[in-house]
Amino acid sequence: MTDPTMAGRLLASRYRLVGVLGRGGMGVVWQARDELLGRSVAVKEVLLPPELPDEEREILRRRTLREARSAGRFSHPNVVTVYDVVEADGRPWIVMELVRSTTLAQAIREYGPLPPGEVARIGLQVLAALHAAHRAGVLHRDVKPSNVLLTGDGRVVLTDFGIATLEGDPSLTTSGTLLGSPAFIAPERVQGRGAGVESDLWSLGATLYTAVEGRPPYDRGSTLPTLAAAVTEEPDPARLAGPLGPALDGLLRKDPTDRIDVWEARRLLHQAETASEVPSGSQGSEAVDTSKVDSGQRTRMLPIPPVVSQPGQYGDAQPTGDGTAVATPADSTSSADGPVAEPDSASSDGRESSNGNLPKVVGAMLACVLLAVAVIGWALFRPGDDDQGSQPESTGSPQTSGVSNAPRSTAAPSSTPPPTKRRPSSPATSRPASPSSRTTAPESPATERGPVPAGFERHMDPTGFSLAVPADWTVERRGERVYFREPGSARFLLIDQTNQPKPDPVADWRQQEAARKDGYADYQRIRIEPVDYFEKAADWEFTYATPSGRRHVLNRGVVTSDNRAYGIYWSTPDTQWAESRSLYQTFTETFQPAS
Repeated sequence: MTDPTMAGRLLASRYRLVGVLGRGGMGVVWQARDELLGRSVAVKEVLLPPELPDEEREILRRRTLREARSAGRFSHPNVVTVYDVVEADGRPWIVMELVRSTTLAQAIREYGPLPPGEVARIGLQVLAALHAAHRAGVLHRDVKPSNVLLTGDGRVVLTDFGIATLEGDPSLTTSGTLLGSPAFIAPERVQGRGAGVESDLWSLGATLYTAVEGRPPYDRGSTLPTLAAAVTEEPDPARLAGPLGPALDGLLRKDPTDRIDVWEARRLLHQAETASEVPSGSQGSEAVDTSKVDSGQRTRMLPIPPVVSQPGQYGDAQPTGDGTAVATPADSTSSADGPVAEPDSASSDGRESSNGNLPKVVGAMLACVLLAVAVIGWALFRPGDDDQGSQPESTGSPQTSGVSNAPRSTAAPSSTPPPTKRRPSSPATSRPASPSSRTTAPESPATERGPVPAGFERHMDPTGFSLAVPADWTVERRGERVYFREPGSARFLLIDQTNQPKPDPVADWRQQEAARKDGYADYQRIRIEPVDYFEKAADWEFTYATPSGRRHVLNRGVVTSDNRAYGIYWSTPDTQWAESRSLYQTFTETFQPAS
């Protein structure tokens, strides 16, 4: 714990500590006064975990000094400058530029998804910063929204060069490892294959995706599922990206050899910038202003959000009372942005050396992930993956800031449409689900079907299930999941399925809740209870807060046979829950599993 009486202390006979700007598990950032040059600076006090063996502490100390000095070798208008590195009390202190700003993570949380053109302009400046670093042989390794600073004059600044190794959980720190944030780590880094500039470009793509969509491309609620998704799944489609889509697609390619380079990324980002018109008077924004930063790139000035007391969803820097944000080691509880270990040891050409043996920690984690993917039951999907961002995916405009003051739902179980008891005429004997089964000839659905109301049509899924949905709703497939979305609305239905059901739906929902509820802001359970539906079923109903208002979810796990089960996930704004009852009832009454 940093002693508050250290304020006023003089470091290296030059830097006088003034006060704490922010703190985290691996360090404290101070505002300080450079007595020699008469300017304000930020000083990061690195706190090496006391439980580490002396050998590992020394390795971390040396790596910190090496990387910070590497970052200090170059300067760029879009990079937080490292002025100096000094040692005191046996640990390094890093002297940096003090940038009065907000983080991109704060802006996303406060204003929701940002317009594609604005994100493209931010991306161009971050790309310029990365290009300058890469030319100097420096890899960032931790590009994410909380490390992108937005100033009041339109400047975009990338921070925490060379000190990403200090962020994270000390328990995962071992010799030869690098810590990063799972939602923003490139697949090749997760696999321990070594990484270079391409990995920073992937992280840039994930950061821009988060800015335009309001959530990361792979956010599965906790570290292991997020890492597994990054390695084994395609990114969730970017529904709000518009002209930014080609750049995101190119940056987020799994194979680093297929990933676009800095020049193609710049071309596509410029293309997205010029193709987008900044809307005047758009929600959550102020008047457009421009500034010339790095080759004439223009950035609309975002209003700096009000100061918040806790780090943001994606690991914000800690803001100060005067609107200053500096890159602090965030004590974020969001595991999707939490630290994990990966191979490190930068070579002289700026490329991380490829380690043939995956570090034990990461290897064990990845093995657990893949095993979990293989055996997880009928609740395969993470409840709320697709509406946990700062705005629902189905809307195409930025949302207003802040969490809605809509009253919290206090509905009793009777507020939910009554379950419909309907059993198939014969036991389901469907073949095991596989990726190929999603694209081959459809299985035959059961013959017993509920009536299709006027204005609805029956969706006959290639995997064999069917149900009635409104005729104008869109259908979207993401691997194992099928989404049905109402155009221009935030309501959607998700159907997931597995051939390895859990035996007790109620027990599984309770286990899922215990593991996942902390991933929802202001989570409020309404009920978890069995329902009479097909062979066995259970409902998990809850609400949670988003910046665009509370959402109301009913997640029904349905076992239809020994080797077939479904998840029926219904999500609406809480204010629309009552009026949505008839829709949900139609879905459940007309749903038929494969047979």
